[in-house]
Amino acid sequence: MAQTPQPLPQQALYGYDVAPASAPPAPQAEPAAEHVDGQRLLEASLIAALPNALANQQMLSHRSCVAKALCTHLSAIAIVNVIVWTIYFAVSRDAYPWPKWVTFGTLLSVAAHAINVLPWTSPRPRKCPRWLQVVISNIVLANVTVWVVYDFTSCEDGFCGYAWPIWVSLPSCVALLVLSVVAATCSK
Repeated sequence: MAQTPQPLPQQALYGYDVAPASAPPAPQAEPAAEHVDGQRLLEASLIAALPNALANQQMLSHRSCVAKALCTHLSAIAIVNVIVWTIYFAVSRDAYPWPKWVTFGTLLSVAAHAINVLPWTSPRPRKCPRWLQVVISNIVLANVTVWVVYDFTSCEDGFCGYAWPIWVSLPSCVALLVLSVVAATCSK
């Protein structure tokens, strides 16, 4: 009598770090019988391995899709940037280097794309939950963005004006500290 395989828990399919409270309890192993049937033992081991194999196969499929999407995104922005910089050098070489804004914006889009999908395709982190990785990465990206905008607009001839991005960076550091404490208390 063959057992039917159990459905995969949601955390295995979608990368949740912990099982939701509504998740069914893990199946318990049957007590050992006095007589061990080799065929039943083999079938049971195959059934038990199936969810892990299926989860691994789905993870590889997700990684492949993410890699294809990121490569497509990078190819598209490379083409756009080559066109924009070619136009700039052909038409207005001595004018303000406006293509740097296009390059910055397109690289920003790829960075946002990568930091929001890569934690979900990597193996489960041991200490840092995936949601925290994504939030921290987005906060860092926002800070890099304001500092690059500051550099593009406020700095001339080695002199930079009022460092207004500090008013973004300081609260971001506080938010990172608070989120890290929350993550540490939630994981206990």
